[in-house]
Amino acid sequence: MTTRPRLVALDLDGTVLGSRESLSPDLPPLLRAIREQGVVVVLATGRRLNNARWWAGRLGLADAPLVAADGALVTSADGRRLVDRPLGERWRAAWALADEAGVAIHFYGATVTAMARPGEPEHLGWSGRVGRRRLAGGLPPQAWNTWRFPARLSRFRACPPQFYKGSLMGSAGALLRPQVAALGMAFTTPTQEGNEFIRAGLSKATGLTALLADLGLGWQEVWAVGDGANDRDMIRMAGCGVAMGQAAPVLLAEADRVVAPQAEGGLFEALAPLVRAAATKRLW
Repeated sequence: MTTRPRLVALDLDGTVLGSRESLSPDLPPLLRAIREQGVVVVLATGRRLNNARWWAGRLGLADAPLVAADGALVTSADGRRLVDRPLGERWRAAWALADEAGVAIHFYGATVTAMARPGEPEHLGWSGRVGRRRLAGGLPPQAWNTWRFPARLSRFRACPPQFYKGSLMGSAGALLRPQVAALGMAFTTPTQEGNEFIRAGLSKATGLTALLADLGLGWQEVWAVGDGANDRDMIRMAGCGVAMGQAAPVLLAEADRVVAPQAEGGLFEALAPLVRAAATKRLW
């Protein structure tokens, strides 16, 4: 177990963010203090790239590297794409399987989400940040509104979108996992936890491996903190793998450290050894 990391990789949901995307106001100053000591802080998330960037900005990490879409998209601090591994045409085959089975399916690009419903072979519902209409509440005033709107496939056949991740929706989606996996996909969670998939051979760990190579660092210099099944590989690879207290038993058993649940300040407990002053932990 490494005693002093040169890079800290943080999962977002359930690690940095609490329920309903709550974010402690004490966390950005803590991360700033860690970075001032020369430690690289990276968000490693399953979210799409633009959403990860938005949260990185709120955390004071706008100029930091990012691992998005569970490792299918990785950017350096200067914006270079170190990993760019979309689903390719596999998304159309997965969509066809879902449509035949009557299962809704979502696809996630770098900036948009496409939502396909059974029985609508010529339409996708799109969700993305479009325009600058400001929301009345919930998000900061600089946040863009999110609209949903239909888009005919013919509109982008000549220039197909790049999707990096998919998700079979509902309990019926689990039945399609073997067929979708046969298309060259890998599911990021066990059946009972969800049906999100990326290209086979990718994970947060492979994304971080590419980032570490770019930075000239090794896994022994990494602390990785997470709570989900999609964090398992990076926690196993890291010099110090930290599991949040609410994580699944398999993750708790494999981690080097187990801290309190996120709702009880577990992330502050995990990061406190990296700063001289005791970390405060307002959770709202």
